[in-house]
Amino acid sequence: MFIFSGSNRRLLIDMFNNREKPLYELCDQMTLGKISEEAYIPYFDQVAIETWGKKLSTEAINKIFQLTEKHPRRVYNLCFYLWRLNENKKLPPKENEVQEAWDCFVAKRLKNTRDALSSLSKGQLKLLAFIALGHHEELSGQQAQRQLILASSSLTRFLKILEDEDYIEMANNRANIIDPLVKEVLSKYERSVLAQ
Repeated sequence: MFIFSGSNRRLLIDMFNNREKPLYELCDQMTLGKISEEAYIPYFDQVAIETWGKKLSTEAINKIFQLTEKHPRRVYNLCFYLWRLNENKKLPPKENEVQEAWDCFVAKRLKNTRDALSSLSKGQLKLLAFIALGHHEELSGQQAQRQLILASSSLTRFLKILEDEDYIEMANNRANIIDPLVKEVLSKYERSVLAQ
């Protein structure tokens, strides 16, 4: 038995649903959601006790989940920075230190994230920034058209592209940015993106 997994859904879907690929319809597909908080907490407890002799506070753990939105790669990234910045301290980090570690991580990844976003068209980037600022519904409606100065047909096309490229996920006509790092970078620099 072989198990294929990954976070690039477009690539995985193409591997098994494209008639031209050798694995076309040869595998059962199982889509998994994000790892639950209950699965993370025992691991956090174990590593915190090994590092500081005490568990992380509930507030610190909740802050990790809030900032990373339980995105597995971002949980790993944040915890890496959190442990590295606090490894020589006697007590586990507090909630504010979780925020500091996240800010440090975002600052280190800002250029790379901006470079990755530069492959998007201006319209796609404007729409993605609009979503990052909390607009999740009616994204091809009149209000979005006015604010973004884009036609409904363009917005619909851009939504499809952003979903296909794994920037957003659509559920119940609601768009959410998949990667909290992308959302953080866009929400911090939204004025320049939306002004273009």
